[in-house]
Order: sequence, then C-alpha cells, then structure tokens
Amino acid sequence: MRRLAGASLLSTVVGAVFLLLPQAYDRSSYQDLALMLAVLAPAGTLVFTRFVAGQRHGTRPDADRTDTET
Repeated sequence: MRRLAGASLLSTVVGAVFLLLPQAYDRSSYQDLALMLAVLAPAGTLVFTRFVAGQRHGTRPDADRTDTET
C-alpha cells in the first residue's frame, strides 16, 4: 500500500515540476509532458493496483484454482 501511495504522490510531484519547467526555460514542450503525465498517471495507478491485488502474500496468482478433472 505504501508503494501505491508513493507512486501516486510521485506522479503528482513530477507533474508539478513539469508545469514549472516551462516557466524557467521558456519551452512549451514541457507543458505537453505534464499533460501526458496527468492523463496517464491515474491509469498507471489502476494497473499497479491490479498487479498488487493479484499477488497474495507469497502465493502464485493461479494457486487459488483447483483442478477437479482427472
């Protein structure tokens, strides 16, 4: 859970930095990076959450299934 919170916070901080860089260097391309990060960061958080939810404390994701066919 701490990694998820860290990833969300990192994307917010990096987005803010990408919004401040165009002011410092007078380049508008950095604003495009901030916009792309703002769009893709929530999707990345959902993918990361799905990945972490699939792992159960040291077990394989397919360990819950049992084969009943003989």
